[in-house]
This record gives sequence, structure tokens and C-alpha cells, in this order.
Amino acid sequence: MNSPPVPPHVHPADIVALFGTDTAARGKEYSLQNRVEDADWGPEEDTVVGSVHGNSDLPYEVLIHLREIDRDRRITHYRPVASRCTCPVGIACKHGAALLYTLSQIALQMAASAISMPVGPKVPEWKTVLERFHYSAVEQAPVLPLGIGFDLLVDEPQSWYAPRELRQATLADYQDGSRLLLVMRPLTKGKRGTWIKGGLQWRTLGQPMVQKNYDAQQADLMAQFHTQFTARSIGFDTGGPDIRLKSFSSTFLWHLFSRAQELGIEFVGQGIVGQVRIGERATVTLTLAKDSGDLHVVPTVAVDGRTVPVTDTHPPLPVGNVGFALTSLDTSGRLPHVDIALAPTDKPLAPPVRELFGRQDPLVVPPEDIAEFYEQTVPVVRSVIPIDAADDSIEVPRYRPPQLHLHAEFEAGDRVVLSWDWEYHDPDRTIDLIDFYEFSSRGARTGRRDREFEAATLRQVREVWPDAARWSSTELTGIDTAQFSEQILPRIEELETVRVEVSGDRPDYTELTGAPHVRITTAESTRTDWFDLGILVTIDGKQIPFGRLFEALAGGAKTLLLPDGSFFSLDRPEFDPLREVLAQADALPEWDPEQPRITRYQAGLYAEFEDIADEVDAAMAWRDAVTGLMDVDTVPEVPVPAAVHAELRAYQVTGFRWLAFLHRHRLGGILADDMGLGKTLQTLAFIAHARGFGGDAHLSALPAGGSDGGSAGGSDGAELLARSADASHEPDDDALSGEIVLPGGRQAGASGGTALDGSALSETALSGELVGDAPFLVVAPTSVVSTWKAEAERFVPDLDVRVLRATSKKRKTTIAQEVGGADLVITSYAILRIDGQEFAELPWAGLILDEAQFVKNRSSRVHQAAKNVPAPFRLAITGTPMENSLADLWSLLAIAAPGLFPSFARFNAEYIKPIDSGNAPGRMVQLRKRIRPFMLRRTKELVASDLPEKQEHTTVVELAPKHRKLYDTVLQRERKKLLGLIKDMDRNRFIVFRSLTLLRMLALDPAIVDAEEYGDIPSSKLDGLLDSLGEVVAEGHRVIVFSQFTSFLARVAARLDEAGIDHAYLDGATRDRDGAISGFKEGSAPVFLISLKAGGFGLTLTEADYVFLLDPWWNPAAEAQAIDRTHRIGQTKNVMVYRMVSENTIEEKVLALQRKKAELFTALMDNGSAFSEALTADDVRDLLDG
Repeated sequence: MNSPPVPPHVHPADIVALFGTDTAARGKEYSLQNRVEDADWGPEEDTVVGSVHGNSDLPYEVLIHLREIDRDRRITHYRPVASRCTCPVGIACKHGAALLYTLSQIALQMAASAISMPVGPKVPEWKTVLERFHYSAVEQAPVLPLGIGFDLLVDEPQSWYAPRELRQATLADYQDGSRLLLVMRPLTKGKRGTWIKGGLQWRTLGQPMVQKNYDAQQADLMAQFHTQFTARSIGFDTGGPDIRLKSFSSTFLWHLFSRAQELGIEFVGQGIVGQVRIGERATVTLTLAKDSGDLHVVPTVAVDGRTVPVTDTHPPLPVGNVGFALTSLDTSGRLPHVDIALAPTDKPLAPPVRELFGRQDPLVVPPEDIAEFYEQTVPVVRSVIPIDAADDSIEVPRYRPPQLHLHAEFEAGDRVVLSWDWEYHDPDRTIDLIDFYEFSSRGARTGRRDREFEAATLRQVREVWPDAARWSSTELTGIDTAQFSEQILPRIEELETVRVEVSGDRPDYTELTGAPHVRITTAESTRTDWFDLGILVTIDGKQIPFGRLFEALAGGAKTLLLPDGSFFSLDRPEFDPLREVLAQADALPEWDPEQPRITRYQAGLYAEFEDIADEVDAAMAWRDAVTGLMDVDTVPEVPVPAAVHAELRAYQVTGFRWLAFLHRHRLGGILADDMGLGKTLQTLAFIAHARGFGGDAHLSALPAGGSDGGSAGGSDGAELLARSADASHEPDDDALSGEIVLPGGRQAGASGGTALDGSALSETALSGELVGDAPFLVVAPTSVVSTWKAEAERFVPDLDVRVLRATSKKRKTTIAQEVGGADLVITSYAILRIDGQEFAELPWAGLILDEAQFVKNRSSRVHQAAKNVPAPFRLAITGTPMENSLADLWSLLAIAAPGLFPSFARFNAEYIKPIDSGNAPGRMVQLRKRIRPFMLRRTKELVASDLPEKQEHTTVVELAPKHRKLYDTVLQRERKKLLGLIKDMDRNRFIVFRSLTLLRMLALDPAIVDAEEYGDIPSSKLDGLLDSLGEVVAEGHRVIVFSQFTSFLARVAARLDEAGIDHAYLDGATRDRDGAISGFKEGSAPVFLISLKAGGFGLTLTEADYVFLLDPWWNPAAEAQAIDRTHRIGQTKNVMVYRMVSENTIEEKVLALQRKKAELFTALMDNGSAFSEALTADDVRDLLDG
């Protein structure tokens, strides 16, 4: 068993300093006499509590506060700060000094024993903890019960200058009508079983050392009597054993009495007091009685059917201002005694009422004052206390109760003025609604008022209408008037406490309560490409003007009032879908609620209108377009041109027809097929179709403002095809001069409109018609330009393809000179950015952006340049339409489908922020529905089931000890630096990413951070890679190794050279990119080292079947693109992907962030749940967490 804690040691000089020389000496004598009975030491609280015997029967309880001043190996020295005791002295008494002397002596003895005793074996923790149960299992000493003693004392002063002398009342005192005082005191059972005071005091019952001898619940409750008494008492707390009930002012007293009875605390009568009970209610009344012409006003108290006036020999005894006690003499037993009934009043008594009940004689009203008494005094007093007559000879005046008065004056223009005041009838008078002088000395100006009645009436009328009687006069207009007249006023008129007066011509309003019926229609508009949209809403058979309805819904109105007086609530769930769809429609730049129109770009929005409509009546042309957009399987079966030298798979044919359908309806979109599914081939087949190659496809888009009524080989297409066949592909003089001549002799660049950025566009470009021989423009990353050229020559060799690899300034020729007569022009994003204005001045048959994520930054020059290219058909090609944020998606749609979400601010407010917050789960579903007509995405799992399996594995690499120590040291340093900076990510983004990049490099190889300082620290990942590559290469496999750090790839290359493993290499600095790629494809090198940026797109490397990703990136799309260089159409072997991740480093956190971003993409394209997508401060905290 462990030794008990050593008690505090206090130096004798410190005891003398606090208690004084004499008191300390007497305390030391008490200590030597063993008067200290018990002590409890709490080192955590620096307090000691003890019991010390004095001159009374029970010990005194002592509480001392200490402050630690010194400590050695076995003892701790303290200085006493304060000492309190339950003895009459109370503070710094001899009992406290005795307790400190005793504890200090014990402390010295225990310290000495510890020095001489050998140190035993350490006690196990389990034994230390569980031994405490031995003490709790020991049978406790029986506790003593507590009771409350009630006693009557005689309360009479001896003379005007002498203090009151309180003595216990006798029966003679009671019978003589002596002035009595009711008190209560704490009691306990003595050794003989009788109730005794036992030295108990109310204020000490809450102390632990006192409570341990009694029932804990009873002691806690008894202590609350003293707490309530001292907190809210009328008078001075002497601190003695008695509480005078006339000084108690807390209504909580009655709860304490009730709880005491529940806990078995006995109410004990003392002295002449016999039975004590708690009554139900004490009712106070002023009773009027006649006496020889005078009128006597006598206060009376009734408790449980017994009524006692203050004039009685034994008048009611007040219990503060919260109740009364009635006494009664009982002589039926052996000894006469006085029984007491205590009861609470309904509410605390006001001071004037309490003063009345302190009298012992009646108030006398002489005959000449009785009329004034009834007229002026009774109404005032009655509002505070009931008044009743002693018999039928007295008739107490009865007055009609006051009322709240409402005057509703209706005026023209749906206007009503409401006036409120109070009407009293004691006598008849009118009082202002609001008493502005309530808290001022001028309150008499308002006259008498029953404030309780007024408050209760206001609560009642505001339950009907919360805005009732807030001001003396209120004006309502419009729908508020209609609602008040029909819904509120009738209910107020039913209240007895309110008198309603109506004046003026009250209109006949009608509330429409039926469900809205919505009918949607479309009709071809006189404007090109637009359709008139009809939205007809009826309620209870009444047609609602759409303009008014839209304005009310858009403005957030709760109700709508029509000119004929009918009105209805908009705060109904049936209007929520219409409100949401109209809010989206309002974001359209040309939306006019008086004449609503939509274009084919709003097919998704129209589908939402259809969802909420009860009836739909659409124009045929609209239905044809929308059906194909909403379901790709329903587009017309356009044959693949014979000029395409490839056999398209079924899903590729579907994609080709979808592109042809968009082109035919002068729409744009995003081809977002999974990487490796042949997006380039589908696009080339479409271009061949649009250019009329093969003779089995038409060229034309739908004519402006018209519908397509012909087949795929319609007359417009044949005509244009013939014109194309006659044209020479050699540039003429006009083309060489930098101008493009359009059909009819018009020149490109003529005035007639503005581009998307406001610059001038040609009339032909504005018209949306196919612009003669204007070519298609394909923009791709520089590394992919040659791939497009090669694919075009391979699959559609009849196309006239021109490649712009340099700027006009460097070529010293204009773009017009270079592309005249071409079918397809291929250039890079860099060229488009530099020569953007020149591209914008020429007409193009279509704009195709490959790897369109290059224009995802809406504020970049290349994005603006792409928007400014005039083309009636626009296509974005990307396997990752959203890499990091939904803002990426908006940027692509702003170019490919500019009418879909015209405003980024609106898109951000309605989609990005709600989806990021997770508070609007339905918003992602809505977004998918809107973009679905203009985005086609198929995954390999869905359409290329014959593709060999791809298996992905994560290989965890354990860092070597030196590597681990270095990484952890730098991590702690960077974490301290960054956790303060990420509070302002925008301002400190560069510093944050620099630190994160440092940690990622350290997780790879310390040598790429500082070769001189860390060159001797081995890279665990590099060693693991070489081991794996040795096995894979030995088995005859070919491998691609990706890393974002070229410095690390160089280290890998050096190790491969040492191991004698041949390899190819490609990064952004490689000049002969095509040579490096073909060298691997056609050569025998088993390993291809590629930087993630240089090889993430535009490559087809199906010769390899193993992929190693050496460092994860927080953009999952970038890694997916790299992997799909091998896992794509043409691959015949299973593809094995290995992600090498350093254990317990930032790389594991990056993988977690990848999964988080992938969730958002899945939610957008499929049907998952969205998470926050941007790299936020919380993301950085997660990356730094370990």
C-alpha cells in the first residue's frame, strides 16, 4: 500500500505571523492536548480542512488557505494565507493555529520516517488505484438526520432606546396577543433520540467537514436556505442559528420546503409550537365593513378555507413578501400548543400591500369620504389587491374592464391606417397606447392604468398578429393591407379584450389558396436562334401575370397582390422549384421576364422548366434540338465520311454524331471522354464531315432562325460541297496579301459587330453561317501539335492541313497568307496568345481547343484570345474538364458554350460556393443537369471493356534513419513557419508552396535539395525504385517512370547508367521531343524517364506496360493523364501502375488530398458527393500534420 501524502509543514514563525503571539500559543496548547480530531489535506487546492474541539459539544470546523514557499525531497513548506472557523471568533482563531501545529508535527515525523526506512519495491499502478476500493467498502458510520425547527419568539422592545429582546414565547404570551416572531433553525437528533440544536448553524451546513456527519442530500438542501436568505433577505443576517421568516423575500423558499419534505427532513415544533404544515395558497383581500356609519378597510389572509384579519388577536404572520403563516391554538391534547400553517401568495406583495398587513387595526373611512373612496381609491387599489364586502349591506362598485381600442381606417390604393389606444371605464377615459412617462416623475399625466392587464392584452393580441400595437399609429399598404383585412382583422375582432372600429371603404379581397398550375410553351422567335418561352401560371382558375409573378419571386416577396384584389402566398413549397429555375434564368444576359426567350444553349434550363411544369407544349424545332442534346443516343445517324481511314468504334461513332449534331445546330460543347479513348479521331472524323469529304455528309449548319427539315444530304450541303470541289487549294493573290475573300466578294474583317471581348467582327462571322472555305482552327499544347498533324495525315489524308509553329513576326507572313484554302489549321496556345488579335480578325469554320485545361484561367491572355476567335462552332477537348476547381469548368464553358453560364460571379454564387460549403447537396445535381447537353464523357470502363486491365498499387517506402531524422527536423521548422502564414493564403501563397515543395523534395531525395550538404544521405525511394526496375526489366517489360522533379530524374538516370540499364529521357527542356519519343517507341530501351509536365498529355506509349509514379501531385487529373499514356486504345497488355510514397511524409497527405479532389470531379461527372476542391488553408494544415 502506498503511503498517504505528507501534510503541509508550516514554520512556527509563519503561524505566529498570521495568528498573533497569544492566539498561536493557545493553539499550540490545543495541539498538545490532542484537540485536533480530523484533518483533510488537498494539495491541488492548497487548502486544509480540520475539526478541532473547543468548549462546545461539537467540534469546530476550520478551513485554512496555504501558499507553497519551498520544497525539498521529502517535505513541502507552506505559509498560511487565511484561516476561517465556525467558532464565534471566526477568523484567525486558536483552533486554526492548533490545526497547523498538529499537521506540521506530523509532516516532520513522516519525513524522518522516510529517511530511516528502507525504500521498498515500487507498488504497481493497478494496486495503487484499486486499493481505494478497500476504503469505500468499509462500513461508514451512520449519519444523523436533520430537521427544521419552528419557534415563536416574543418581539417587543423594552424602551425606545433599548434593542429588541427576543425570547421564546409562552402560551400566555400567545393568548395575550403579544407581538410574535416566527423563526426556523437547523436541528439534529441527540443521543437520546430527541431533536437538539447540536451547535448547528445554517451557514456551516454547506461545509464538507460538517456535512460528513449528516445525510448529504439533506445537508445540501439545508445549506440552500441560508444561501437564499442571505442573497434576497429583508433585513440583516446575524449568522446565528435562527432565520426570521418575516425577512425572507425569495419565492424559492417554497420549493425548498417542498423538497425538504421529499427528502424526509422533519418539520419540528419547538417551544409552544406543535404541528407545522405547508398550505396550498395564501389569498390576500381587503374586506370592507360598516361600523356606525364609518367604512372599515380590513386586510385579511385566507389559507385553505380559514380567513384571519389583521385585527384578530392572533393576526397573520408575514413570511417576507412571499407568504403568510396562520396560527391556531390546539387544546385537544395533553399539552396545549400552537399549530402553524405556512402558505405562499400568488406573487410577491408590493410594498404598500405589505405595509397594510403590518397593521393590527383597520383603516377607517369617515362617511363624508366614502364617495371619494369608491370613485377614486377603489379602482386604483383593486388593480393591486382584491376588494370584497364583509356582507350584503355593502355594494362594491363594479366597472367594465378596460379594453384595447383599434381604429382601422381603410383608404384608396390598398391602404389602411391603424390607430391603437386604451379605453378605461372607471370612469370612461382614453389613454395613450404607450406610457412614455412610465419611468419618470410625470407619470401622473397618463392617469391610472392597469399595467398587468395591458401587458396580458398585448400578449394576447400579438399571438394573433406579432406586429399589433407596436406604435400608436401604423400604416399598411399593398399586400399587407389585403392580408390584414382578410386574415388578421377577423381574428382580432373575436377578442373580448379588444374593441375594433372600422371606417372607410373596406375592399373585398380574395385569397387564392389552390396549388399553382404551370404550363410551359415554346415557339420559334423572329430572332435568330431564339425561341419564345411561355410560362403560364394559374391558381384557382385565375391566370397570374407572369411579369408580376417573376418580379415578386425574384424580389423574395412572400405574397403577391393582383389588381383585382385577389392575392396568394408565395411562401409555399410549390413555388420553390419555380423560384430556383427563374433565378437561373434571370442570370441570362438577355432575359426579359415580360418577353422570356431562350436559346438552344439553355436546353438544360428548359429541362428544369419541364420538370416543374404540369403541362408542356414545345415547338417542333425546339423539341428536335433539345431531344438530341439531352440524350446523345437520339441524335441523327450521320454516316462517318468515307474519307476517314479508320474503323471507328461504336462509342466513337456516337461521339462523332454528337459533334455533327452540335455543329448543325450552331452550338458548342466539351468532349470530355476518358483519356485514351480516341478524342482526336472523333474530332477529325467530324471535321471531314463538316468539310464535305467522302460525299456522304452535308456541310451546312441550320440556317439562321430556321429549322432543319431535310436529311443529312440536304440541298444546302450539296451546294456548298460543289462549291468546295471547284475551289483550288492553292492560295490566290488575295490570300497571299493577307486577306480572305468570302463568297460574294466580301472580305474578312469588314465591320459588322463585335467579338466576345468587344472587338470588331465580320458580318459573316456574326451570322453564324458556314463561312465559305474558312478552315477549322485547332489549338493544342506545343508538344501535341505534331501529334495532331500526324493523326490528320494518317486518318484523313485528304484534309489540307496547315501548321503554324511560329508567330507571324517570326515567320514574316500573316496568318491569312498561311491558311488560305486550308481545311484545318493547327497551332499552339503560345502562338494563339501572342497573335491573338490576328486570329480574332479572321473568320473560322470552327474553334477546337485540345487539352483545353490550358485555358482554364479565365483572367489569362490565352483564355481571352480563345474567346475572341470568331467561330460559329466551338469545341473544348479534355479528359479533365475540371482539374482543381469548378471555376475551371466555367472557363471552358465560357468559350465552348458562352450562353450557358454568362456570368462567373453568378456561377460562383449559385454553384461553387454552395457546393464547397456542402450545405446545398441538390446544387451539384442541378449543375450536372445544366451542363449535360453540352458535355459528352465516356469512361474506359463503360465503352472500352476490351481494353486490358489496369492495376494500381501504392508502394510505401520507409525512410532510412538519417533520411527520417532530416525530414522530421525540416518538417517541424516549416510547420512553425507556415501555420501563421496560412491565415492569409492569398498573400503568402508563394511562401507556402515553396515550403511544401521543399518537403516534397526531401521526401524524395535530400540530395536534390542540397547535394553538397545532404549528398551522403541515401534516398530510400531511389534505392527501392532501382530494385523494382531490375526485376521488371529482367522479365522483359518496358517501363515509364514519371516524376515532377527533373533533378530527381537525373539522379535516376545516373543510377540506371551505373546499373547498365538503357533508358530514354524526356522533359520540358528536351529539344528533339519527337526524336526522344520515337526513340523509345521504335528502340529497345526498356525504361523511359519522363517529367510529369512534359509527358502528361499528347503521348501514346502503349509499348510500355509498367508505370512508376515517383512523387504524388495534389491534382489527381495530372497523374491520371500520365498513366493513360500507356492505358489507352491500342494497348494489348495489362498495365501495372506503382505509386511510390514515402511513409509518414507529406506524400501520404498529398494522396489524401488527391482523393478529396477526385470526389468533386466524380460528383460533377457522375453522381457522387462534392467536397471542397481548392487548395485551402485547411488543406495545407492537413499536409503539415505529421
